[in-house]
Amino acid sequence: MDKLNELNTDGIVPTAHAVPMENAFRADEVRDSIGIDNALANAPKRAESFFRVPKVIE
Repeated sequence: MDKLNELNTDGIVPTAHAVPMENAFRADEVRDSIGIDNALANAPKRAESFFRVPKVIE
């Protein structure tokens, strides 16, 4: 860290990147839902229309 602190970082934005960055997210658009049955198709356990998970709080 001491070696890095020797560098002059004046004028460098804290979130700067070494290479140009672009937004990789798709456009936000309204789509039909995949439905409960499709969403839970591979769930190990299911309770009606919900994922069933182990209790973590005692």
